Amino acid sequence: MSFDNGYTGRVDANGSTQQGLGLATFLLGEVTHFGRYVSPTTTASERQKRFFWYAQDTWRVTPKLQLNYGLRWEMVFPEKVNKAGNGGQLDLRTGNINVFGIGGVSDHGIQDMNYKNFAPRLGVTYQLTPKTVIRAGYGWS
Repeated sequence: MSFDNGYTGRVDANGSTQQGLGLATFLLGEVTHFGRYVSPTTTASERQKRFFWYAQDTWRVTPKLQLNYGLRWEMVFPEKVNKAGNGGQLDLRTGNINVFGIGGVSDHGIQDMNYKNFAPRLGVTYQLTPKTVIRAGYGWS
């Protein structure tokens, strides 16, 4: 489906036309063009390995103050297809769909492995009174 900007355009008093917004056409629910594709293959499949590691420790600084810190490492490998032509991925830089294994595109598309997905965590606990505890925490996800 596509949503053109001409549908939401306007004509001013002089008769000149100003283009509208494709997003406005979408929000109005007006589909400008419709097409579909049916793949001839029925055996397409994809695989993706994912590993997640987490380590944490707690340190009691004083009898009333405690720190909890940790680090999460997420390893999400690029997805792969079982055969050339059995998958595709949108390249936001060009607006084209890259078909895995076709035209110089690898079997895992345009994705690269990122080994730098670290997410730190930090928690602080302070016992104000025997019945009151103040907690704060921070973490990336």
